[in-house]
Amino acid sequence: MKKITHIVGYCVLAMILTSCYYFLREKDIQYINSYQGNEILVFQSDRNRMDTIFLKGTEKFMRSGVSLKANDGFRLIYTKERDDEMEFGGKSFIEIDVTQKTPDIKFDGTILKDSWFYGINLGNTISLAEFKKMPNTELTIGDKIYSDVKVFEAGDYAKRYEYRDNYAERFYWSVSEVFLGLDKRDEKWRLIEKYIP
Repeated sequence: MKKITHIVGYCVLAMILTSCYYFLREKDIQYINSYQGNEILVFQSDRNRMDTIFLKGTEKFMRSGVSLKANDGFRLIYTKERDDEMEFGGKSFIEIDVTQKTPDIKFDGTILKDSWFYGINLGNTISLAEFKKMPNTELTIGDKIYSDVKVFEAGDYAKRYEYRDNYAERFYWSVSEVFLGLDKRDEKWRLIEKYIP
């Protein structure tokens, strides 16, 4: 009888622990897998300046300081080239992991030359459920029309940096094509080419 009680106790404990955590599914990860991971993204501003992002693939990671994590997160890594030297090497472009029992997306790579999106909130994170509920808008770049675009405005946390010259007010994220560009007060950046070398 004691053995059965222990088994039932362990089963109940296992059910409680697993119900406290959400496991990332393949359909969740697709939000960062719209890229193959080795693309080169070329951006041009309306002031005729250029910048490039080099994607370096995805990697699995574990959020530091979180114990009893049900699963790891995934992130897309990028580097940038400026003035013939590599900068921001090995940084996260976008991440998806689980906090508070729901999947979250974190946008880290919304940076272009002299242009920095400081965040939609502290941590620059949005739940996947909130992301899906955001309305899709249309954005035209050249002769291409993107109809699945989420527009992210700088949040209150980021607005403390409005005085900076590199402050970006918003960025554009296509569900299918991902990062499309960002807007500063005096300059707009748009994706003009995406290719695999």
